[in-house]
Amino acid sequence: MRLSPLLHALSTALALAQHGLSKPYTRSEAVPPSQDPFYSVPRNISALKPGHVIRHRKPPASFEAFGHEPKNIHEAHQILYRTADNQDNATATVLTVLIPKDANMKKVVSYQVAEDAASVDCAPSFGFLSAVSAHEPLISATMQLQLLIVQAALARGWVVIVPDFQGPMGAYSANRLAGSAVLDGIRAALQSESLTGIDPNADIVLWGYSGGATVSQAATSMQPIYAPELDLAGAAVGGLGPSNVSLVNILDFNKNRRTGLLMAFLIGLSNQYKTFRAAIDEQLKPQHREEFYSPLHQCLETNYRVFNNKDVLSWFSDLSPVFNNSVLAQIGIDNTRGMTTSQTPMLWYQCTLDELADIKDIDRFYEDSCKQGVMIDYIRDTATNLKHSNYGIVGASAALSWIEARFERKAPDEKCFKQTTNTPNINKSFLALFPKEIQDSLLQLVGAP
Repeated sequence: MRLSPLLHALSTALALAQHGLSKPYTRSEAVPPSQDPFYSVPRNISALKPGHVIRHRKPPASFEAFGHEPKNIHEAHQILYRTADNQDNATATVLTVLIPKDANMKKVVSYQVAEDAASVDCAPSFGFLSAVSAHEPLISATMQLQLLIVQAALARGWVVIVPDFQGPMGAYSANRLAGSAVLDGIRAALQSESLTGIDPNADIVLWGYSGGATVSQAATSMQPIYAPELDLAGAAVGGLGPSNVSLVNILDFNKNRRTGLLMAFLIGLSNQYKTFRAAIDEQLKPQHREEFYSPLHQCLETNYRVFNNKDVLSWFSDLSPVFNNSVLAQIGIDNTRGMTTSQTPMLWYQCTLDELADIKDIDRFYEDSCKQGVMIDYIRDTATNLKHSNYGIVGASAALSWIEARFERKAPDEKCFKQTTNTPNINKSFLALFPKEIQDSLLQLVGAP
């Protein structure tokens, strides 16, 4: 499970700058997913095959990041498709398809966002839209920042697909659901030629940073068994966390600036596991119930603000029935079920001063993965200004170059290759994709020497 925020400091600063970047919001008919019948799971869902396209539409609002509409989205689609939840029950979720002008329909990037929230209303299919501006608790600078990163892939002529991998209930940290949704989203995209123009034999590369990296990695580990017919060209993952995150690590988020993530974890898994929800409800003090469940209606940045430094564990009468519950052991089993050695070539990109993951742990993870047969190009960036919070932007250029090589099917020089770099600045061609206001904010937050 990956519980770290994507570029939190960068996102926060951009959010503060948003007032100066905003354009007037144009209201549309778009409503959050919890109120939108397009997202409804059909009753006959079990009769459909994984990846089956159920519904299709044009997005109900324009796309927007920090007050600016992306200039290189030429066409867009939303697809409801069949997938499976963390317990392999049939369900459905939404895929956003972004197509640039003069797109190469044979090159598709599946971009997994770091959502880090426990509400279906925080999904990228809505969070990328201008309509989210009418719902303040759902506005996420982190989500909008990732739309900037997606634009860099679109600028290369690649089609980008973005799955709502937490499903219709916002099941944060349900890794098997997430991996299934990614792989079934690819299946749906490859079946959508008559709707989107995507070539059914297109090359596919996965990409994600932080929480999106964890989901991408889970998908590559599930692919050999869950979707053996898919030939993934590669997976670029950055800002990875340790391979052995425990419940103790998660509970350490209590009473600090990351308490909002602890709340997303508890509520996200209880969205999937009703016995866990019942255990929580039995011990939760009544006076805290409304605030405890507020993440069902708000996204990452709001959760950070609402729960900052709060002792949410004190809201329970007795912690033991909640955290010694047998369902947590079952969740651990479900989250790793059907995973095996990845057969997909991978890029790992990590800054050595990542405050959320000791680089020594990532180095050991790399060595262990290579011994198991995983093919990894591993970039360790030593620039002293880089942290987890800003390396996602700086490292994006290396990821883009690596993805380009994978689309060309260039064979790696070695099965596993580790290199140390020092890249304190954002690539100029990456910066040039955005308006000056956004460029200035990104440069300030990266803080290159």
